[in-house]
Amino acid sequence: MGVEYDCKSQIPANECDQNWVCKQDNFMDYVIVNKNSLVFYFDPPLICNQSYLYDILCSLSQIGCLVGFLVFSWFADNKGRKIALFWSWMIGTVGVFLSGFSYNIIPFAIGLFLQGFGSNPVLMIHFCFLNEHSLGKFRELSSIGVQIFWGIGESFLVLAAYLVPYWRNLILFVFGIPVALLNFGIFLVQESPKYLYEKNPQDAIVVLNKIARINKKEEINQQCLEFLPYNNENNQYSIIDLIRYKSQRWQTIFASIEFFVIQVVYYGITFAMSEIGLNIYLNSIIIAVFELVGFFLSNYIILKFQRKKVTIIGLMVVTIISFCYIFLKIPEECAGQGFCYQKILQIIFAGTMRFFICIVQCTNFVWFSELYPTTIRSLALGFISVAGTFGSSSAPFVKSAFSQLGLSPMIPLGISGFMGTLCSLQLSETKGKQLIDQIPEIEQQKSQSIQFNESTDLQKNILSE
Repeated sequence: MGVEYDCKSQIPANECDQNWVCKQDNFMDYVIVNKNSLVFYFDPPLICNQSYLYDILCSLSQIGCLVGFLVFSWFADNKGRKIALFWSWMIGTVGVFLSGFSYNIIPFAIGLFLQGFGSNPVLMIHFCFLNEHSLGKFRELSSIGVQIFWGIGESFLVLAAYLVPYWRNLILFVFGIPVALLNFGIFLVQESPKYLYEKNPQDAIVVLNKIARINKKEEINQQCLEFLPYNNENNQYSIIDLIRYKSQRWQTIFASIEFFVIQVVYYGITFAMSEIGLNIYLNSIIIAVFELVGFFLSNYIILKFQRKKVTIIGLMVVTIISFCYIFLKIPEECAGQGFCYQKILQIIFAGTMRFFICIVQCTNFVWFSELYPTTIRSLALGFISVAGTFGSSSAPFVKSAFSQLGLSPMIPLGISGFMGTLCSLQLSETKGKQLIDQIPEIEQQKSQSIQFNESTDLQKNILSE
C-alpha cells in the first residue's frame, strides 16, 4: 500500500507528496503511519531516504523469478517435469513462510527471493504440461485458462488485503496455508509421457497406462508404443541456438523486448495505483474487473484474429492512453480524499490499459510458442520469460524515478508500449500456419545431406553398370 501524507495545511494539498515531505527535516511529522503496513514495520521505516529498500524488496521476488526460470527450465528438461514441479513449489512454500515469520529485513528479503525463485517457474512448468498433454484449440484455450485463473487469484488478493490488512497475517494465512496444501497436488500429477518417451519408452508406457485406467480406456503395451514416431537423433540444444541461427536470432531479440515491455506495462500499472485515481482498494477492484474481462475476451480473440494485428493495436492503445496522463492531473481542491471526475478518468484509463495489455499478454503466450520450432520452443519461451522478468523487476524503479521528477508514473508505460509496437512489426504472423519442428538452417543442412547421399548412390550405381 502507498504511503499517505498530511502536510497540515502548510502547502496546497496537491503538492503534499513524497517530494515535499522527504525534504523536511522532521518528515515523519507529515507521514500518516499505518502500523498494518510492511513499510512501517521495520526501523527506520522504508520511506524517503530508505525508500530504495522498499523498491529492492518489490523487485526481489521478480529477481528470484528470473533465476528460477533459468534453473528450472534446465531442470525440467533434464530431470523431468514432475520433479521440477515438486521442488519449484516446495521452495516457493519455504519462501512464503520465511517471509511470514521474519522479524528483520534480511530473512524477509531472502523469503521474497525464494518465493519468486520457486513459485513463478511453476507457471512455466504447467505450460509445458499443457503443451505436451493437449493439441489444437484445447491447447490454446487451456493456456488462456491458466491466465484467467491467475486474474481471478489477483482479484481475490484485493479482497483478502482489505479483509486482512496486517501484512504478516496476509502472508501466513492467505498465502501460506493454500500454498502449503497445494504441495500435496503433486501426487495427482503424472509425468509427461512425451518427455518420458524421449528418455525411456518403458516409463512412458507405465504413465500412459495410469492415465488410461483413470480415463477408463484400454491400456497399451510395448508393441503399441513402437508404432509411435520416435526421434532417434541425440541433438542437444541450448540458449546459444537462439542466437546462433539467423532465422531465430532477430525474432528472439524482438520477442524478448516485446515481452519485457508487456511486463513493464502490466506491473507498472500495479505499482502506480497508489498515486492515481481513487484509494488503493477501489483502484485494485476496478483494475481487477478490467483485467478479468480482458482475460476472458482473449479466448475469443485468439481463435478469431491474427496475433500480430491484436498485439499492435493493443500496444498502440496503451501508448496513446498513457500519454494522456501528461494532461490528466488531479486539481488542488481534489487532492487527498477529495472526489472529482479527473480521479475517475485516471482509474478508467488505467483499467483500459490493463484490459488491453492482458489481451496482448495472452496473445503473445500463444504467438511466441508458434514462432519457434518444436526442438527449441521451451528454451525460447524460457529465455523470453527471463526478459519479461527484467521488465517486471524494473517497474518499481521506473515508477519511483518518474514520481521523484514530479511526473505521472503512467507516462513511461507509453514509451514502453511504443517500443513494443515497433518490435511487433518485425515478427511474423503465425495464425493459420503450420508449426515447424526443426530450425530451418538445420533442416536445410539435412536436406542437402540427403540429396548429396542420393546423388552419391546414383553415381555409384551408374559406375557399377
